[in-house]
Amino acid sequence: MAEIVLNTTVSISDGPKVTLSQALTVDAYDNIDVVVPAGQKVKIAALPGDKDTVQFLLIAADRYGDKLKYKVSSSATALSLDGPHQFSGNGAVRIFFALTPTDIEFDNTDTLDTHVQILVGRDATP
Repeated sequence: MAEIVLNTTVSISDGPKVTLSQALTVDAYDNIDVVVPAGQKVKIAALPGDKDTVQFLLIAADRYGDKLKYKVSSSATALSLDGPHQFSGNGAVRIFFALTPTDIEFDNTDTLDTHVQILVGRDATP
């Protein structure tokens, strides 16, 4: 068993401040570190097993913008990795993975390599 602890503070200048804290208990986690070379596509087997077991997904990189895109199936729309993409709770993960993929394909059209980190927290038994 592992515990994923999420602490987030969102504050707007001269506006509200929201602090969230959540702990997710998962049976297993995957920490995937890959380099997506400049001008190339890389497919990563990011979700072993059933999407119903995934409780947490984080996709982060060392640079963000419209030159690094990813998609979760060959028919899905490519999404720009314009910031860290975090999905907490199985409901959020299920919306994201509506097509039941197991791979995430990255397309780096930048002239620089990009380091990508994917964290997945999941139950080991469906």
